[in-house]
Amino acid sequence: MKWAQLGITLLPVLLEAVTTVERLIGGGRGDDKKALALDLTGQTIRLIEGATSRDVLDDPAVVDCVSRVIDAVVAAQRVIATVAAQKEEA
Repeated sequence: MKWAQLGITLLPVLLEAVTTVERLIGGGRGDDKKALALDLTGQTIRLIEGATSRDVLDDPAVVDCVSRVIDAVVAAQRVIATVAAQKEEA
């Protein structure tokens, strides 16, 4: 699988993992929530790997990339929430 295609394929999985953890944990510690999101993403990808007979997440570089994307998703969600709150105040 090409890296760009892999990234596009994994993005919805990552978004759903972050959203699910936020919905279930809410105001917990960021490190704890990130660990849960990584675990949830890993479990989902292992299911995909089993169904497709492909090896996706067994590369440390991919795991690092997934971790960084989770950080970026959370940062983007914070910006969106901040801008939305500012618009409501205006």
